[in-house]
Amino acid sequence: MPESALAGIRVVEVGNFMAAPFCTLQLADLGAEVVKIENPDGGDQVRTTAPFLQGESSNFIRLNRNKRSLALDLKSPRGKDVFRKLIENSDVLVENLRPGTMADLELDYPRLSRLNPRLIYVAASGWGQDGPYAQRPGLDIMAQGMSGLMSITGEEGGKAPVKVGVPLTDLTCALYGALAALAALRVREKTGRGQFIDVCLFEAGVSLAVWEAGRYFATGEVPKPLGSAHQNSAPYQATVTVLDGGGNTVTTFISDEQGNFRVPLAPGTYTLRPESPARYPRASTRSVVVAPRAFTRVDIVYDSGRR
Repeated sequence: MPESALAGIRVVEVGNFMAAPFCTLQLADLGAEVVKIENPDGGDQVRTTAPFLQGESSNFIRLNRNKRSLALDLKSPRGKDVFRKLIENSDVLVENLRPGTMADLELDYPRLSRLNPRLIYVAASGWGQDGPYAQRPGLDIMAQGMSGLMSITGEEGGKAPVKVGVPLTDLTCALYGALAALAALRVREKTGRGQFIDVCLFEAGVSLAVWEAGRYFATGEVPKPLGSAHQNSAPYQATVTVLDGGGNTVTTFISDEQGNFRVPLAPGTYTLRPESPARYPRASTRSVVVAPRAFTRVDIVYDSGRR
């Protein structure tokens, strides 16, 4: 069996909840040895979250598979000594504590890099390690709001901002941290030295507005919620239709070069009749194509493949 990509790489995690654990989870799945440092008084707070499987938090299990756990009191002299010895023989450290906490513990990057110049230090936070928001609490819902993601999520004309269903900025920040750590490992092969990496939830959220930023800087148009519709392509959305005289179903229509439409999640193929909106000039009639109930039974021909 071939060796894992990160075999021989040791990662130390000092984290709670989502960003640091999900970051090191990626590295663990790639074969790194991950040692998770936990407070002896209860450990990672996710351990207390329901639902539970045989007494263990299911959420904790999902975020911390393929890791080892070491209970250390980083405020005690002995705990700090053990931590420093561990760092001397490690490649990557990932933490998502409040900015400044590791410095208060005398375990920040400048100090640790003197012990191990090859150390790659990934710091994940809500708003970054410096700046006016650095010391503020940084939760996913805050970052989604400040980054603008909530302003473009939800149904068109909706009355309130809507959060993306998953903790998107937490997860994206974690993925950026893992990606940066891999890049730093590659650089270390050339330079022999590690580096400090600063990733945060807010910047992760801002980075995802690729389509919306492109439209704004090209047209000055402020993005708005579009439900499940696409800002350019149409039709490209979830809609309700009737199949073979049966019940309702939710489907997604995607256009191809011929102007026909496919439903990739259904066994059959749906195509619009020639008189349907697909025959109209696309850009000028987008609002017609994405209008609610734009596709009715008379607009859709269902080909089940049966002959």
